[in-house]
Amino acid sequence: MSRKEPHRSTFDEDKTRVTGIPTHDLWSPRFLSGPALLAFTAIYGAIFVSLVVLYDQSQANDGLVATNNRLHYLWTYGPTAVFTVIMALWGQVEYQAKLLAPWQEMAGRPSPAQNSVFLDCISPWNVIVLFQSIKRRQPLVFFSIAGSLLLRLLIVISTGLFVSEVVTVSLANIPLEATREFTNGSALQAASYDYQVNRIVQSIEKWNLSSPLGTYKGFAFSPVRSSDSLNTSRVVVSIETDVFSADLVCNILMDNFTFYTTNVNQHGYPAMETSMAAQDTQNTITCSSPDSNSTTFGCPRLTLTLDGCEIPITYRTDFNRTRSDWRDMGRDGIRTNVTSSYRCLPGHPADLAVIVAFSAPRASDQRFEMDVSSLLCRPEYALRRRPVFLQNNQLTADSIFQLTTQSNKESPSLMPNVSAMDIWVQAGMTITPTLGMGNKQLNASLMKEILVQHHNNSAAQIARMFLMGDSKTSVIGNATVPRERLIVREFPVIFMETLLALLICICGIIWSLSRYDVCPQDPGSISGLATILARCPLMMDFFRDSSTTPLTVLEASSAHLSYQTLRTASNNGRSFEIVPFPPLAEPRPFSTSNTKDGRPPVWWRPLSLAITGKLMVMIPPVTLVIILEILYHYSITHDGLVGVDVTGYVKYSWTYIPALVMLGVSAAFAMLDFTAVVVQPYAVLRRAGSSTRKAMVEDLTGKFAPSAFISSARKREIAVPSTKLAVVAGFLLTIAVSGLYTADIASLQVPVELAGLDLFNTSHPLRAIGDITEESMVSNLPAYIIYDHVDYPKWTYGEFVFPHLQIAGGAKESLPSNITSLRARIPATRGVLNCTLWEPQDANITFSLTDYKVHINPTHYPRSCPISMTLGPVTEALSYYGALADYSGRTPNCPSYVMMYGSINLEGPDVALSVGHCSPYLERVDVDVTFKSPDLDIDPKQPPLEVPGTSTVVARNQSLAPVSWYGLLTSGLEGTTEDSWKFDTFFKSIIYGKMVPSPLDLAGPTKSRRLLDVTSQLYGISIAQILNFQFRIPLADTTPTQIRNGTMTHQEYRLFQSGLSTHLLVGLLLFMLACAVVAYMTMGASELLPNNPCSIAARASLLAGSKFLGPGARSSKAGWSSNHQFEMQKPLLDGQFRLGWWEGDRYGIDIEDIDVSGRHPAPYDKL
Repeated sequence: MSRKEPHRSTFDEDKTRVTGIPTHDLWSPRFLSGPALLAFTAIYGAIFVSLVVLYDQSQANDGLVATNNRLHYLWTYGPTAVFTVIMALWGQVEYQAKLLAPWQEMAGRPSPAQNSVFLDCISPWNVIVLFQSIKRRQPLVFFSIAGSLLLRLLIVISTGLFVSEVVTVSLANIPLEATREFTNGSALQAASYDYQVNRIVQSIEKWNLSSPLGTYKGFAFSPVRSSDSLNTSRVVVSIETDVFSADLVCNILMDNFTFYTTNVNQHGYPAMETSMAAQDTQNTITCSSPDSNSTTFGCPRLTLTLDGCEIPITYRTDFNRTRSDWRDMGRDGIRTNVTSSYRCLPGHPADLAVIVAFSAPRASDQRFEMDVSSLLCRPEYALRRRPVFLQNNQLTADSIFQLTTQSNKESPSLMPNVSAMDIWVQAGMTITPTLGMGNKQLNASLMKEILVQHHNNSAAQIARMFLMGDSKTSVIGNATVPRERLIVREFPVIFMETLLALLICICGIIWSLSRYDVCPQDPGSISGLATILARCPLMMDFFRDSSTTPLTVLEASSAHLSYQTLRTASNNGRSFEIVPFPPLAEPRPFSTSNTKDGRPPVWWRPLSLAITGKLMVMIPPVTLVIILEILYHYSITHDGLVGVDVTGYVKYSWTYIPALVMLGVSAAFAMLDFTAVVVQPYAVLRRAGSSTRKAMVEDLTGKFAPSAFISSARKREIAVPSTKLAVVAGFLLTIAVSGLYTADIASLQVPVELAGLDLFNTSHPLRAIGDITEESMVSNLPAYIIYDHVDYPKWTYGEFVFPHLQIAGGAKESLPSNITSLRARIPATRGVLNCTLWEPQDANITFSLTDYKVHINPTHYPRSCPISMTLGPVTEALSYYGALADYSGRTPNCPSYVMMYGSINLEGPDVALSVGHCSPYLERVDVDVTFKSPDLDIDPKQPPLEVPGTSTVVARNQSLAPVSWYGLLTSGLEGTTEDSWKFDTFFKSIIYGKMVPSPLDLAGPTKSRRLLDVTSQLYGISIAQILNFQFRIPLADTTPTQIRNGTMTHQEYRLFQSGLSTHLLVGLLLFMLACAVVAYMTMGASELLPNNPCSIAARASLLAGSKFLGPGARSSKAGWSSNHQFEMQKPLLDGQFRLGWWEGDRYGIDIEDIDVSGRHPAPYDKL
């Protein structure tokens, strides 16, 4: 049937109006309107500004706030939730932009059929549409999809925006208390030499023990007391305080210079006064002529004349002794002389010190010679105001570096009563034994190094003891403490700000592109498109009987056509129609219906309903649930999943990869949901019933998920509510996954083997060490421990001495970093005093009023050893006695010691003595030890603990001789003021070493247990040091018996899987899976639609030939009819919509009449 081409005139609503004819506005999409885009712009701008402010605050304050575990999921899920909501809103922008794409193509100009009525921007994957829109030059579609993709990327990036990290926070104006502070130094002037200084310096230099609080090498400062929370290894406290620093500036005068002469007497000594200048200097040594005394060998005095100095220095040589005697007085034949307060020139300050070391003379009948080294030193000290950084009240490494390297530009302050020479004199008494290094002493450079070190260490201790006094002064300091705070990460902020800026630009571009009123109403619903197509007879005639024809065939037959929308004006008003070009003057030359040749139609099967699509929807949730459960179980049983590096960009991988995975899962379910909302109106029409009118006028694709859910649920549809619930759960997936993985510090325990490197020679008698002198390795170290409370040397703690150990199987460099502790059960050896106190009646103690003596004659001899002791005469009204008497040599049956302690009061007289015998032995015992570093330093905060029931005696009758006790402990008595109490060296160490508050704490029968414990403790400490230094036997090879198993604890950042997020994700995934199963069972999409109904052509083919689009529906206002007006039209009120087969083998949507009984006629079914 031929038709004339209608008169076409483009209607310009601004210029052409027909008087008296009503006008109708075109449809303007709500989410593409100016106010909506302005609202989006404002939201993006507000978030952009918020990110800038939050990041600046985070940087300025080391985080935003202290992390509150109760609010953990607020900042974990919050940002993702915000962008998820925005994404849902922007989805309407994208949908409406895609919906308008073909109408924009046809507005104002003809557009090829494939870009107009056959254009489908809605159903394909939006990434594909994005690139197609570039090719088709559709900026609105491009920028709307780009906005969606950017928002999806924002959702992923936002999962890593906030993180709880342990950061170093600076705390200002912290109240502290200085326990010591500098005085005017008058205490130094009144002090005699303090032996404690020497003991402490010796413990630092000889045994490398730590310095007392407030000192480090040549520095002394005020130690502070802080709260327990600040006194940890992770907190650094800083104060501005006076820092004492000492130095010794030395010049080498002579370095192993050999003085000689051939003019010798009969003894081989210089026959006359002889002088000799050191090479390349004017420093001269003069050997005096022999004295008239016949015993003088020669050179009784040495005179040192320094270059530039007018005052010589003279030393006595004592060469008049025999050579062997002379050698015994020095150190391997080396004599050192120290001259303090030396004045170089008259009128100059006496602030110099001269140190001369010379060897034993080498005399013969031909030549006399000796070696000389000499130093000229000036001691210095200063008080300067310096920042000091403390960790556990000890200087930090950075603070030490600053103190030792910082230039002293400011002028130092000095104490009015203290000179540098005063400090030198106090420290100088220990210089001579300090330099006792054999022939190395004649190495002037080495002598200078040793001397400077010793002077500076001594000066720091002198400053601590004499230049400072006890204090409780309040001071203000600062601290850097570790705090877990909420951090805004830099990378996500920069990325998100960039994306937000692009989104703001996209909003502006979309708003400025053009007007969007290109069709009279929303064409998303079936009725909306039907009212528009009602005024398009030419186009509808083309698509008549074509519903079952594949779109590809229809598109091919329309390849020569273009389509344009026209708004025309006539006396009846305006109308809107789609007009093909060139005009269809003749009918189609062939039929496009597949049913004409008897073949069944090919039904449209979307990807989500195909086997591949179903697998894409169903398999990922099941797989992810299994993976999540396995990983969560592994995480809780292995202290995290794996060790991670939180410093690099790899830290974003465990944040963004799970988010991308969940985004992919939600995209698969969104595909299923899209299929459901597209198919549902047609499924309702296929089934027919009372809901068909709503199915005609509803556009579920253009509704928000909650609205579509409610609308479908009211009609008792199941598929769409199920998919909408799955989509909402998919949104929640991206929120819940943001808190799935966190990196946190974990303490891991790994097994380790410790190999013993030596054994203790317990068969060697302790008494064989004899007199313990300065040359002995152990020397007076027990006195330092008891009197000065220095740290225990390595491999000892209290009464225990341990074998040298090393971690078996590798070097320290291969061990994990951040080792916090190493625990092991290892064998220890200790000395046990093993004393037994006698009962008072068995001790048989009597006091004689005749000679005021106390007689002890025990009635029951231990092991048949006759013991008899006498004390006195007692002269004091109240006296304390204490002794550990040696009885080992009396008879073979005697115990090693007899111990006596107590008081004698003449007023009673009252004798309260505890007496007993001691049979010491050595035992080996297993001890649980905690080491605090891979260097195997014992942690003093967790002392070693003996394992009960593991002790074994390894040597009996092992005891020290009295002379050994004197060497071990007597140095601690130097400088103490002794009372009239009668104690031997052993008990003096207990009393004056403050092992007990007073002598009274050990006296009397009620204190016997305390007496036994304290004496055993002192004995054990002393024996431990002897065994540690002098009784080790190195092992050539480590045998399995020397291998001990231990547990090493180290801290590292581990990746943890959150239990709450895991359970949420598993629940959501299983819920989505259930929703998908229900949707598949209830969708009813089988043999429903011949083609994808998302293009104008596909829906037009279903509508072409329908009665409700007949001539009665083609009024001039049809294109502007609302959904309600559409429903109220005749003959729509008298019929029922249905999708199915109609007479003439037409498959499509039409209306059927309802008879007077209200029943539908039997539907026409194609056989």
